Amino acid sequence: MTDIENAIEEAKSSMLPFESWERLRGESTSAFAAFCAFRDYGAERNIRKAVDGLEKDEAVRAKRYRVWRNWCSQFRWRERAADYAIMLIMAIIIFLVSFCTGGCHLI
Repeated sequence: MTDIENAIEEAKSSMLPFESWERLRGESTSAFAAFCAFRDYGAERNIRKAVDGLEKDEAVRAKRYRVWRNWCSQFRWRERAADYAIMLIMAIIIFLVSFCTGGCHLI
């Protein structure tokens, strides 16, 4: 294994102990789908934006917001979304290192 391949493997192994962004034990399908909507809002994510983006009815939004706020706390959405973002960044870095060690040719 090359030094770069060793570095990539070390980075991968130290990234996260498990894929926290996957559905957790005890997390309902609905709670996980809500987490995914929250997670996918990126750096500016918050529960209100995620709910407002999915639901147009004001009364339903208010109820959904309360439910999602509880799920957010119960299932550690903020931590898991940050873990997911780190994983994506690491995947991009690994791709770029692999690409550039191959000569960095786009065509």
